[in-house]
Amino acid sequence: MDKSDCRLFVSDVNAALQGAQNRAILKDIIAPAWAGALSSLVHNRSTTQAAVVNRLWPDDQIFQPTLLGQSATAVAACLIANDSALVWVPEADTPSRSAGSWMSVRQACFLPESQVPDSCVVNVGRRAGLAIPEMPLSTLKAVKAAAEHAGLPLCIFSPALLRRALRCAGNIVNADEVEQVLSYAISDKQFSHLHNLYLICLAGQPAVVQQIKVVDTAGSHSQAGKTYFIPGAGQKVYKLMAFGRQSLQVAPSESWNKLLKQPDAAESGTSSSKVTFNVRHPTLLDLANSLPAAWEQPSCDCIDDSGIAHPGHAWLKHFWAVTRNNGDVVPEELLHFALVPIHGNRLASPAYCRRAAALSPVHMAGLPPNAAQVLSAVGCLCITLSDAKCASPIASTVKPVTTALAAVSADAAVPLSQLVSPDRLNTDIFHQLRSLLARHMQTSEAQREAVWAVLRQCCMFEDFTGAFTDLPLCWLGINSPLQLLPNAAWEEHWAEVDARLPFTAVKYHTASVTQRNLLQHSGLKSPALPALLCDTLLPGIMDSGDVGAEPLLLQALQDIHDFPADWHRLPVNVFVDGDLKRLSYVMDSSSELLTTLDAATGHKSLRGLGLCLLPSPYADGQRLAVLKHLGLMHEDAPDIHFFLACAHSLTELGPYMARAQQKACSTALVDMLRRNLDSHLEADLRAMAAHIGPAP
Repeated sequence: MDKSDCRLFVSDVNAALQGAQNRAILKDIIAPAWAGALSSLVHNRSTTQAAVVNRLWPDDQIFQPTLLGQSATAVAACLIANDSALVWVPEADTPSRSAGSWMSVRQACFLPESQVPDSCVVNVGRRAGLAIPEMPLSTLKAVKAAAEHAGLPLCIFSPALLRRALRCAGNIVNADEVEQVLSYAISDKQFSHLHNLYLICLAGQPAVVQQIKVVDTAGSHSQAGKTYFIPGAGQKVYKLMAFGRQSLQVAPSESWNKLLKQPDAAESGTSSSKVTFNVRHPTLLDLANSLPAAWEQPSCDCIDDSGIAHPGHAWLKHFWAVTRNNGDVVPEELLHFALVPIHGNRLASPAYCRRAAALSPVHMAGLPPNAAQVLSAVGCLCITLSDAKCASPIASTVKPVTTALAAVSADAAVPLSQLVSPDRLNTDIFHQLRSLLARHMQTSEAQREAVWAVLRQCCMFEDFTGAFTDLPLCWLGINSPLQLLPNAAWEEHWAEVDARLPFTAVKYHTASVTQRNLLQHSGLKSPALPALLCDTLLPGIMDSGDVGAEPLLLQALQDIHDFPADWHRLPVNVFVDGDLKRLSYVMDSSSELLTTLDAATGHKSLRGLGLCLLPSPYADGQRLAVLKHLGLMHEDAPDIHFFLACAHSLTELGPYMARAQQKACSTALVDMLRRNLDSHLEADLRAMAAHIGPAP
């Protein structure tokens, strides 16, 4: 630029014309010259420090404020047009700014003017291969203005550009940089684009950085490698994973907490689905995958708290507290691990507890203190930890003890008659169990049928021989093959009556209090006594004529006395000298007259008439009253034949009797006639009237 140009540039003549000329000089002469100087300096001395070059850009010491921006932009435009290296890109991880390189605008990646990332993120970007320049803000604005004027699109640093660079660069982010880089990488909420980025920092020393995997429900990505856990909301679960095989913890991270709190599409009101990563808050499902294989068994004894063969007591307490807070739901993956404390210092798996219908502390609350010991001896599982009550499958609508017994029987494939029997259990346990079950029978009508269906199969009912047995199938509401005898007296005759009954008699009236408690809600009933005697027992005795059944006949006559309306239904036979006799041929043996007359002839007089005396066992007051009503001949009977039989005997015996004896018998005979004269006359008159017919 010669002196005339310089004078023109600074002249004050004709300001408007001079301004236009000055701008032309700036664009066509000064800017190219200035750009050439800067380019030459950078080209000839590639190690020239950026600070030196930056000081040579147009500044307010040379140009007026109104021309400063225009001058810098014009210089930048010349450099861009020539594709000159005009931006300084420092090397990553270099404390000194002397290390770096000069690049053209087309090669550079410029930082945005707003939401500028911090220096750590910028440094990682350079490490990933992004040419992020370093220059004063005024210079940066000039470069951007010149590029925009020239129609040249600039590369602007962004989360998407950083993610792309990191994916190509691989594992280059240091552990102490992960949180800041991840925070910037997710600032545009494009979470699904984090796939394969090394932005998981594991806790521990030394810290290790691992790769993010995005699990896409559409299947475009698949989970590979291990799963990493950030405790956060799952801190309590993570503590349970201390014995885990792959419980790798992510260092505390606000960014990961934000990622894991993504709302579902329904919650967010958008169509975008929640992105799932190989980092998550640990759940009970993750716990299941981490537990030692040795813990997976139906049941085991608690040996120690080492946690090797089985979980320790403290671990179990913590686990069930977490499960309770998780809605008392045990994941399917945990069902086969021995995690449930049961009576006897043992552990059982939730699956085993389900099969065997384990009893929870709630079920045991109303039972005697020894209930757990007794039930455990049978094979029942009695849970000892309150928080583990959800391991019991027993519903509140059923009786727990009988439900557990039935389940144990089914699981072990052992009939209840063998499971609950004196042959299998020791004496003390057996009797304690009977008492427990007798108490358990206090139940509602709705539960009674199900409870009895179990109890009847247990070999714990006393039979009439003193042994224990189960009871045949009995359903309530229909005719049962099991019934009770009417009273204790009939139970005493069980040996004689058993073969004559159409049902199986169950011992009740003479049984122990425990047995009566077991049976009182069974639905078993005694048949009506008159029906049992008149329709079942006595007809069979009459048909068989078995004198061995005479005690039953005597008992029947004794009991039927209280049912006079049913006397007419009784058979009219009694045993006399081992044979059945009809009552019409039997005389009352309580009569002194008959006894005397019969004895005086050596029992020949009555027998000669085809009559016999009633044996003394039948002459009891109640039995005798029944027999008299049924036709037994006696002194008070209005039957002339009885009187005539007595008179005939006295006539025959008179010559052989002492005078005093004859007198006594004659007096008794006259008294008998006098007492029954009205009855005899009335009977004769009725008979005569019937014979003659009505009066004309």
